[in-house]
Parts: sequence; structure tokens; C-alpha cells
Amino acid sequence: ITLLYLGWRSHVGASTPLFHADPRMQLGANIPRNLAQLGLAALVPVPTTWIYTGATLHRWLWPALGALSAVLLATFLAVGVRSGIGRGRAWVWGLAGLVSIAPTLPLRHVSELYAYSLVPVLGVLFGLAAGSVVERADRLARRLGACSLLVVVLGGNALSSRWDASAMNRNGEYSGRLLERILGRIRAMPHRSTLVLVDPKLDAPNYSEFQMKGFRGAALSPEQFFRLTGRRDVAVRNTSHFDPFPADLPGPAVFTVLEDGDMVPLYCLPARPR
Repeated sequence: ITLLYLGWRSHVGASTPLFHADPRMQLGANIPRNLAQLGLAALVPVPTTWIYTGATLHRWLWPALGALSAVLLATFLAVGVRSGIGRGRAWVWGLAGLVSIAPTLPLRHVSELYAYSLVPVLGVLFGLAAGSVVERADRLARRLGACSLLVVVLGGNALSSRWDASAMNRNGEYSGRLLERILGRIRAMPHRSTLVLVDPKLDAPNYSEFQMKGFRGAALSPEQFFRLTGRRDVAVRNTSHFDPFPADLPGPAVFTVLEDGDMVPLYCLPARPR
């Protein structure tokens, strides 16, 4: 599937990544790792942002709940397959899910957003498994248990989707305010100077499109900055608080950003004559 996808891209004239030249693509251990990560992201009914943040900061409550929910749902699917779906149909839907994410598997790094193509297929398989388990339950307690699990899973996914959408909206508003400040600073910069944006030390890691702090959401390309400001003579550099400061910059004006999106000057140097 991936080879057909890449071949079609080449046929229509789109750029085609080459495994030997493109640092984003690789054939190796990243493929099973990406498959496991995308499957987990599609399966767990809690925001993966909470899981990733908890694991990064060594706060293990949400990672433990995420792992437990993944095991429970995988077990529920296995019981449903054995009790009524049948291995044949399960293999068909499993292959359909694999096809939906196959083009992303050779990437060195995958985003949770790539897992969304897997969700509809997994949802159908989960629905078939749930129907089979509920219909074949011979005791009321088992039916109530299965229905309760369905309510928790559906409710968790609904709350997770709402939280993700709200987080992206907050990030968009934050990045929009910050970008206006950056553009204003670029327009006010002296001729042939450099604006250095220093990401501060964050209390939580950035994650995909759902958790973005610092200058990440407002880091445009030089051409985009030029189109918005008309200043091609002003260079914009991004760095972090723990990275070495870039040397030989023409007249750098160095800024960092606060939690509320305000830009704070660290120091400014006069432009160097050329």
C-alpha cells in the first residue's frame, strides 16, 4: 500500500520522499513502534496528551490509566471476536485498519493525528464486538457489565475529543496573539537586524497540536514572515533557553515569552555595519 501511495504521488508530480535521502523516512524498528503508538492512540479513551505529559514528568496516574484502559479494551475486542464476530471478519477489519495507516508507518516520527484514520475502522470492529458480547451474555450481571464498559468508553472518547478540540482552540488563540506581537516587533526592527525568539523553560512538554507553549505555534518560515511584514532584511531565529546562543548575528534583539503570550525583551544589541 505504501509503495502504491508513493508511486501515485510520483505519477501526479508530487514530491516523493526517498528513504536514502529523506531524514523523515526509514525502514526499520520505527515501523512496529509506529504501529503500536497509532494503535494505542486510537484505542485509549483518555486524552493522549495527559498520558504523554504524565510519562514525561514521571506522574504515572494517567499513563497507568491509559495502559489499563488499552488492556481492557483489547481484551473486550478479543472476547467479542471469539464469541461472535469470527476470525475471518476480524482479519478483514484489521487489514482495513492497517491499510488506513500504512503510508505513515515508515515515518521516523508519527503524530496522534495520523491515528484518526484508524478510528472509524476500530469503531466498527468495537461495535461488532460489543453487540456480540451483549447478545451472548447469559447473565444479567454480565450484560450490565458490558453495557457499563460501553458507556465508559463512549463517554471517555467524547470527553477526550472535546478536550482535544478545546486545547487546539486555546493554542490557536495563544499563537495568534503571539504572532501579532512578533510581526509588530519585526516591523519595528532596524535595517539588517535579527530577531531571536528564545523558548522559555516549560512546566509541561509541547505535544502535537494539543499542547503548545513558547514560540512553537508562531514559528513561520522566512518567506511567510516576509509576506506578512514586507521586511526581508530582518532575520528571525528560534532557539531554546538551554541551547547555545547563535553566534555572528547582525544586531540581535532577543526576546522570550511568558505564560500569557507576552513577549519580554532579554537584551538588544545595535545593528552591525555592513
